[in-house]
Amino acid sequence: MEKKNAPLWWLLLKMFIITRTNIPTTENQEEEQQQEEEEYQEPSLDEGLLYVPLINHQGFWFPHPGFLQGVTAAQRHFVARSTDVIVTSAPKSGTVWLKALLFATVNRKHLSFSDDDHPLLNLNPHDCVPFLDSQVYTKTPPSPDIEALPSPRLLAMHVPYPLLPISIPESGCKIIYLSRDPKDSLVSLWHFINAAKQETSEPLPLDRAVESFVRGATPYGPFWDQAMGYYKESLKNPERVLFIRYEALHKDPFGELKRLAKFVGCPFTEEEEREGVVGEIVEMCGFERLVGLEVNKRGKMEMGKVEVENRLFFRKGRVGDWENYLTEEMAERVERVVEERLRGSGLSFGSSTVSGESGCKIVYLSRDPKDSFVSLWHFINAAKPDVVGEIVEMCGFEMLVGLEVYKRGKMEMGEVEVEVEVENRVFFRKERVGDWENYLTEEMVERVERVVEERLRGSGLSFGSSTVSGA
Repeated sequence: MEKKNAPLWWLLLKMFIITRTNIPTTENQEEEQQQEEEEYQEPSLDEGLLYVPLINHQGFWFPHPGFLQGVTAAQRHFVARSTDVIVTSAPKSGTVWLKALLFATVNRKHLSFSDDDHPLLNLNPHDCVPFLDSQVYTKTPPSPDIEALPSPRLLAMHVPYPLLPISIPESGCKIIYLSRDPKDSLVSLWHFINAAKQETSEPLPLDRAVESFVRGATPYGPFWDQAMGYYKESLKNPERVLFIRYEALHKDPFGELKRLAKFVGCPFTEEEEREGVVGEIVEMCGFERLVGLEVNKRGKMEMGKVEVENRLFFRKGRVGDWENYLTEEMAERVERVVEERLRGSGLSFGSSTVSGESGCKIVYLSRDPKDSFVSLWHFINAAKPDVVGEIVEMCGFEMLVGLEVYKRGKMEMGEVEVEVEVENRVFFRKERVGDWENYLTEEMVERVERVVEERLRGSGLSFGSSTVSGA
């Protein structure tokens, strides 16, 4: 790709990153900051798995005090735009990689991958896609000045869905949540904490980190509540909330990157795919490439009013590395707690995610329960156990007619082998939408609809009377 001039928004971002530590603080802003700290500090503390106590705020745990101050300030002051893209995740879930991929993808039209001045080659991805809660709003005034950035703004937060600034869901902007196997996430966080700890602090033992995790006392946790919150929203509003698994991104970066690009409204064209643009982005944002950059070797940044070396945001980036650290008992304990907490939500993190799911496709066909019920009723009455007949044509395949296997087969019902002979014709009736109206009384209909509606409440799935005439 040929070299292109940097856009105005990038020059603004660069300027704000360089000058953000030198922005003066007014007396009113200092008073407002102190007021926010006093209002939101709560007495519920936990040693957690940090060398500083965690504070419980609205049912979730936060590093205290700088990070919580950033969260509450963002809740009060951040005004989202409909064009914003917000990256969310639990800490140490591969966020820095996702940020790099997203930044390179969205800005590929005006930033050449071969340009030595490309932001990702000179800045840490956290500076290209800043955290509202631990970078922007931990400073007074907020820095960088995100209001001056043109759209689309790429921003990030670690907070659970219920604690997002209200303007984010109200604006209809895009939200991307990156999940990761909790065991890998825990081990990565444990390494990060010990590497970033103060020199006077003792290293955090792994068994204590596991104990804190299963209690839910982790930064921005409990882990399961945060993941489940975004997962449910992705089911309710798939056009607005995208749920991505780190394991899937690691296994198929090309496929997941194309899915990501389509979600944020800048899909790759056929020409771009032929020219290898997807591969260029994956290569430029690769783990080894990012780790080797000078800015990520020796640079520093401020996170929650704490200075952190950029190198600490990179370790191995592997799937299943927890096996090298957690004992079998530790792993089983983490898996058991997460499974119990997520039960019934449809979301799961099992040991199968270590080697990757099979990736096979599942197709589920749903139908108006009233039509399904009436059709089943007809089928049962037509397929009485002692009825013996000839097999009729099925799906137009005359060649199947007369085969012995279709006349007299056996099937296993539970643990008992029962000989059942059914005429194939009973598998076909009318296949009409709304045929239940010819059989069910109004009272029957209301009873079926009421029960189904009650059982599906809150799931985002519904079967209403609108399905009679076609939704």
